[in-house]
Amino acid sequence: MSAIQPAQSPFDHDRFFTFTVNDETHNGSIHFLTHYAEKPDFVEVLRNSFFRNETYDDARADWHRNTTSFHAWVKAHMLRLAWDCQETLLHHFLKSFPTVCRDFGFPVENNRDTSGAPSQSRLWEMWNQEFTDVQREYVRTATEEALAFAREQGIPAPDPVFRPKERDITSKRSKQRLVAEKTKEVWQQAKPFVTDTFYLKRAENSVIHENAFWEQHAYMGMRENMYAQSGQHSFYIDSQRDRTPSASNHRYQIGKLTVEETRSML
Repeated sequence: MSAIQPAQSPFDHDRFFTFTVNDETHNGSIHFLTHYAEKPDFVEVLRNSFFRNETYDDARADWHRNTTSFHAWVKAHMLRLAWDCQETLLHHFLKSFPTVCRDFGFPVENNRDTSGAPSQSRLWEMWNQEFTDVQREYVRTATEEALAFAREQGIPAPDPVFRPKERDITSKRSKQRLVAEKTKEVWQQAKPFVTDTFYLKRAENSVIHENAFWEQHAYMGMRENMYAQSGQHSFYIDSQRDRTPSASNHRYQIGKLTVEETRSML
């Protein structure tokens, strides 16, 4: 969906757009210079395309960002989507044309340097593991805008067959957020009852508040395949408590309560 663009721009053409992920609307843009060869194609369009500073929370380590920019990966996957091809073909193409690889933003030292071409596995990892849902949708929408621009300029461009009519873009992060919200809702209702009725058999000099044990137990119990050994780390981060039970301490204190003792607290 294209949006209104500012009046002044250093580029020959600007396309501003919005896209929606999980009911949240984001702004994006792609910009073009038109100093093409005699018979430009879609690759030439991408070589002369530019982006502003939108990275949509690029969470890669600093050394990754310093080596290869986020938008180099964006251009590579824009080409893959436009061609409707796999990462293997994209890798071979970029390795065969170092100048294209360089213009996309990958670290290529000269016109014969093929070492900067991203591997097939790295291309796959970036798209499937490191890009977020927002970043992937940004790439898809930017690709459609670039294809539309190319056709407007009379430049041959692939049909946008890469985009299915409906996409499920509900991320793991949004599912985790839903679980967290439900856990908080359940715990807020249960907390007065649990903390007033249930108790642990601990020494008087204990330093970790008893509520932390019950909160951690509720936190892990609401999540599929989460256990004390791994769950206590997640609880420590999410709860922001200064002190939380270790995995062994959690199991030990909860495990000291027999079934009969637990029933007697009800």
